[in-house]
Amino acid sequence: MSASAIYEFEEFNELLDKFKLLASAAEVHGVISGLVCGGIPLDGRSWRAPLADLVNEGFALPSDLADATDRVYQHVCQVLVDESLTFAPLLPEDEVDLAQRVDAMADWVEGFLAGFAVACGGLESASDELKEIIADLAELSRVSLGDEDEDPDEMEAAFIEVVEYLRVSAIFCFNELGYRETSAAESKPRLH
Repeated sequence: MSASAIYEFEEFNELLDKFKLLASAAEVHGVISGLVCGGIPLDGRSWRAPLADLVNEGFALPSDLADATDRVYQHVCQVLVDESLTFAPLLPEDEVDLAQRVDAMADWVEGFLAGFAVACGGLESASDELKEIIADLAELSRVSLGDEDEDPDEMEAAFIEVVEYLRVSAIFCFNELGYRETSAAESKPRLH
């Protein structure tokens, strides 16, 4: 398991399958990450209804699955707030076929964009860099493996670069739009 994940990809996928959730582990992690990076209040509950809307047709998650997604949410918040730069998309391990990892990456990006859109509502006040990142992510959500004749080492290297771009992009989004307790406290006027 990577240092930045609370669950291994397969373990979380099996849990989602057990409860007949149609979303993949990558997509659920992407939605949670997008919600947090898009500025949803980090109050431990504001993310639950949007997650249920996006991955379970608005129905509340069963308690075991709700507990598991809560752990994922807490972990995503922790690694983004503490500025450790250890945030990473939840994707299959390196030993898994590259085509499956690329599909999971596309699921993660789609989930991230959906969660991000719900949390931030719009990009009117966003920086040009953030707008460019979101446009790039929209393109990446449609990525596929491509030509089978390409050098496997080059394809692997390209995949690693894209995953790093996703990681850094999510951190950038959080740093620009993510909700922080201190920012809310700082914006309140002081009474003397």
